[in-house]
Amino acid sequence: MILPFSTELQEASTNFSEGNFGLWFNKLIPVDERESFKACDSRGDTKNVVGFYISQYDKARRSPLLKSLLEKRHKTQQALCARHEAAGFAALEIKAKLASPLITGIGKTHPNEVGMIFDHTLGIPYLPASGIKGLVRLGHILNLINDPEKADLLISGDELDDEHPASQIPELFGGDWKSENKSEKFRGRVIFLDAYPEKVPELKVDIMNPHYGAYYGDEQDKQPPGDYLNPVPIKFLTVPEGETFIFRAVLTKDKRLNAAVFDAFSVALTEQGLGAKTAVGYGRFSMEKQPRRDAASPEASDLSGEQSKFKTPVHETWVQVYLTYSPGNQEVTAVAQSRKATHIGKEIIPEPIAKKFFKNKSATVSKVDVEPVGKNYRIVSITI
Repeated sequence: MILPFSTELQEASTNFSEGNFGLWFNKLIPVDERESFKACDSRGDTKNVVGFYISQYDKARRSPLLKSLLEKRHKTQQALCARHEAAGFAALEIKAKLASPLITGIGKTHPNEVGMIFDHTLGIPYLPASGIKGLVRLGHILNLINDPEKADLLISGDELDDEHPASQIPELFGGDWKSENKSEKFRGRVIFLDAYPEKVPELKVDIMNPHYGAYYGDEQDKQPPGDYLNPVPIKFLTVPEGETFIFRAVLTKDKRLNAAVFDAFSVALTEQGLGAKTAVGYGRFSMEKQPRRDAASPEASDLSGEQSKFKTPVHETWVQVYLTYSPGNQEVTAVAQSRKATHIGKEIIPEPIAKKFFKNKSATVSKVDVEPVGKNYRIVSITI
């Protein structure tokens, strides 16, 4: 067994109880020079390496300092959300409990074959915002496909039109926005934050058991697959079921968009799963909506640096507005003083006038609140 780094680091890495496990796991593990520098434990044993990693992780997990640092990370995120709420935005906070083990970064290069992603500064498992955004976008698309009216409007052949305003995809996640046969770049209205466990989580050993390694590794194509081949068990680290993660996002205060984001989160977490091996059931969560507190958290005043660069969304109110409806794409158009605003979807029309409006495909209302979207306007609400 050797430690392939300096003597000073060797002393630090073999005697830490409050260190960063993620740093140790990725940079400071022992390897066995007799077996092509394969990962091993402190005695040179290559058979129970993952158990050795967990024993090292448990030393750091029990540290009061790590618990305190994780609490500060949550407070920092809460303060960020509170500041945006004070500026007129909405904040979404979801607590979700793992219903199956979670694997993150299984393909990350590591001497033990199977890696794992740990937060760079805390050294604990976490879920990066970029991955959450991608999965929530997928959840939103699945909701569109499962809505017969929207699927009819947005899907042509095997393609879903993700630039159409009715998809809400450009609004929520950014991308190209089609309007009046033009396409413009649009910045998404949702800011996703990294998701952290509610408390410092445990780690458990899991196993996959490939039976056909000789077949897959045969470059000469002479080895057929078969049950007579010897399986090669591979152990790896997981976050066990029962651990709770907290997901946070900041978005424009709009009931329609807020509902779409929460519904997409629900599908993403409970049906699709996060991390690796989701096709075989890993990374599934159970969740419930967690209400945000209205007042800014006291921790917000502890944060240094410049104030948020986000501005309160600018709404305008138009009076005596003429509305029209296009059944083909379900577009509602509001016109007042040569200015035009649009909305895709029937739900924007107040119930008292809905039946008559959709029959006549036009009406005049007393007031419409609108919001700028690039060079155009979007209808926010209608008052009869």
